[in-house]
Amino acid sequence: LSRLGTAQREAAALAEARGAALDRCREKMSKLARANLELEHRAQAAAKREADAARCVEEAASGHMAQATAASRRERSLDQRWREARGKQLAAEEAEKAAQARLEEACQLGQRESNRASRAEAEAGRLQAALGELQASHRELKASHRELQD
Repeated sequence: LSRLGTAQREAAALAEARGAALDRCREKMSKLARANLELEHRAQAAAKREADAARCVEEAASGHMAQATAASRRERSLDQRWREARGKQLAAEEAEKAAQARLEEACQLGQRESNRASRAEAEAGRLQAALGELQASHRELKASHRELQD
């Protein structure tokens, strides 16, 4: 009975740990989704900056020196900002990869905890069956004892 109780408590603790691990996985997946949305916004902004830079190049080609000089400055500025945004985007992608790796680790941990809980539940079932058999044997012994007394 003591082993059964211990196994049941262990199974409950493992089930709770599995739930907590799954909650952590969901939380990390939510963070990953937010990071992906952020990357999309950054990519759209970078595409807009590239389009702006292309317009600047067309203005410079018009031949007007003042416009070409101003456009060239804007283009350099836009290029610099694009490079900075690209650097941030690459850093965000690396962070996303790291988050994905951590998420996979957490999911694997959750799976291991789930497997452990399943094994504990199976052990609790085996102990419950053994207890049933012992109780049946005990009843039989009591019946045999009564017969011998009679």
